[in-house]
Amino acid sequence: MDSSTDHECQGNWAIGALISLREPTKPMLTEAAAAGFYESKDFPGRHPRLQILTIAELMAGRKLEYPAHRVETFAKAERKTKHDQEEMF
Repeated sequence: MDSSTDHECQGNWAIGALISLREPTKPMLTEAAAAGFYESKDFPGRHPRLQILTIAELMAGRKLEYPAHRVETFAKAERKTKHDQEEMF
């Protein structure tokens, strides 16, 4: 990773990921940590801006950290019990 290009475009991206076959080197981890964290205005949480994951970690179940996007498209109906309902016929 080249820190000069990273700092030039830092304002243009929210979260990035590097997926590697090998374990990251110490300078790679330092650069990823220097990228800081992303905090969305709309979704709670703090997520690393630059994440390095290995194929082995992905196969073991590790996931990319990013804001959970939930869309609720249906309003929930008021719950009624049998004695609250009117007779149909």
